[in-house]
Amino acid sequence: GSIPFLLGKQNLLHIQVPFSTEKNTLSKIITKSKLLFFSKIICNSQFTAKFYQDNSPSKITILYPPVDVDKFTVSDDKENIILSVGRFDNILNAKKQDVLINAFKTLIEKEKIKNWKLILAGGSLSDPNKNSYLKYLQEKAEDLPVEFIINPNFTDLKNIYSKSKIYWHAAGFDVDEKKNPENTEHFGMTVVEAMASGLVPVVISKGGIPEIIADGVDGYLWTTIDELVFKTKSLIESPKELKEMSQKATIKCQKFSKENFENGFLSLIKK
Repeated sequence: GSIPFLLGKQNLLHIQVPFSTEKNTLSKIITKSKLLFFSKIICNSQFTAKFYQDNSPSKITILYPPVDVDKFTVSDDKENIILSVGRFDNILNAKKQDVLINAFKTLIEKEKIKNWKLILAGGSLSDPNKNSYLKYLQEKAEDLPVEFIINPNFTDLKNIYSKSKIYWHAAGFDVDEKKNPENTEHFGMTVVEAMASGLVPVVISKGGIPEIIADGVDGYLWTTIDELVFKTKSLIESPKELKEMSQKATIKCQKFSKENFENGFLSLIKK
């Protein structure tokens, strides 16, 4: 989380990961002095930016990451699939797939939702057969309609997105945002990819994710497992609402396109 010391004529600082600002006085003074040499501080979300407001608020600008939304398609033949995409590891902002498996189990066993499945797709840095967290998830999902897709290529991933209906995301669950903001999702690019593919996001209200969707309009936000289950069930039982939200999500995702990013970045360096 340290800031580099630069002496260029014009310096831009791009911050992607928020770190807690609870530092000692000397560290704060050093950080402030370094920031004097930057003309702009670019943050990938309002959430990330708020951890640097005390230093140089006038220099901070928000530039959301570019998502290649035009490469994703919406299938006319969608299936009853809840999808979540994320790494199968616990590095930094763990994706909390275990929480999603618990929620899905409640949907199936307690709420009696039938003919739906949960797909967990993502990468494994280590050999999948030696990935202890992945093995734990697979054991936890045993006897449930849960499918694991490990290390999919981009074509396969687009296909999975295209045929799914609902998108789940839980990174940041049970995390204190003020003490450990780095353990939340600082933006949420997979949420935008899902929206571009016509999925309705039902995603945790933590980190930068609430900046992507409007709760109850083009997706749902949740803070508890019960809320996740309730809002997902309401979508499943209301095909009309699911379709309307899907259409709105597909439109909303354009806000985070590569074109908008390029225009935003060019406007910054021209000033």
